[in-house]
Amino acid sequence: MILDPFATPILLGHVDDEALAGEITERLVREAASSPTVRRSIVGGWHGPPDLPARQDACWKALVRTILRGVRELVEHRAQAVGAGLPELTFTAQGWGTVLRAGGYSEPHDHADAHWSAVWYADPGDPSPAHAPTAGRLVFLDPRGAIGAGGPVDLFPRTCVVTPERGLLVVFPGWLTHHVHPYAGERPRVSVACNVMVRARSITPQPG
Repeated sequence: MILDPFATPILLGHVDDEALAGEITERLVREAASSPTVRRSIVGGWHGPPDLPARQDACWKALVRTILRGVRELVEHRAQAVGAGLPELTFTAQGWGTVLRAGGYSEPHDHADAHWSAVWYADPGDPSPAHAPTAGRLVFLDPRGAIGAGGPVDLFPRTCVVTPERGLLVVFPGWLTHHVHPYAGERPRVSVACNVMVRARSITPQPG
């Protein structure tokens, strides 16, 4: 038997809806051009206000439902892996858009005040150029302490790199530190991020 403890699960899924991706890209690029950025981890780009789940447009409602389904899938996967039963759950989310242009990036940070975080790519922008193969890529950092290479072969890599694709959904624990390499394309790189809290649903006793 080989145990594999201290897992850090990351879900990769796809939302294959070109119309939704196109509409959200257009909306966020337009909003980025007319609204100031929120000062967070983004450098040289635009970070929108965290109000997307409260917006009433059909595109935002559809996207938030899809993201929450991904979070639920990862929660259920982890519960099964550790042999835990799940009560009835409620999910609440904050969500915001980001737009990066050439040179824009995200500093290393986490979302430790959230149980789970997610990012969905409406438009990943242009492919990384040959001289900067990691440009615009999402990087997760190993949350463990001083990890050695494990001998002559590096059996414990310290980063997990995700290449953005249109429609790609990435869900991960909120405490996991991550960043984005400087983007090098001409087309805007557009994504939506969410922080999600998961709680047990409270049941109100009925009279009688």
